[in-house]
Order: sequence, then structure tokens, then C-alpha cells
Amino acid sequence: MKCKFEECDKPAKGLGLCTSHYSQQRRGHELTPLRGYNRSPYKDENGKVCTKCNEYRKWDEFYDNPKTTDKKHSRCSVCWPRYPRKLTT
Repeated sequence: MKCKFEECDKPAKGLGLCTSHYSQQRRGHELTPLRGYNRSPYKDENGKVCTKCNEYRKWDEFYDNPKTTDKKHSRCSVCWPRYPRKLTT
């Protein structure tokens, strides 16, 4: 069974609505279409888009990060010093 909301193709969970629309209704909001979500920025074999300056840069312009799938940080080496991490004390 699909969600009762006309434009939604997600499976229904509670009261005939998908999880997201059910949450909207429970909070007392008007039901609206869900926004699309792109988990990863644009990337290909030559480089990717920096999340801060939104410019396409080559892979060698990103610092290494072994914890990510592409093994590079999301910010380019130009933006890295401009946006320092906020350390909590």
C-alpha cells in the first residue's frame, strides 16, 4: 500500500501515510510534498564539488580522509583554512 498523499510513492506505515507525511501530520503541519535529498555532492573520476565554495575541483585539491567513501574531505584545500572546526571545551 502506498502513502495516501497524492504525490508520494513511499510505502504507507501509519494511518495510510508514509513515515515522513505521518510526522508532518502529527506535528500539526499541512501535508506538503517531500524534498529530494542528494546525499553526495557531484563527483566523478577526475574530482568533485567542494561543499563550501561549490566549485568543481580535482581530487588532489582535497585533503585525505580515510573515514569517507571517496577517501577525501568534503571541503577543498582552499576552503579548509577558511572554515575552521569549532572545538568544544
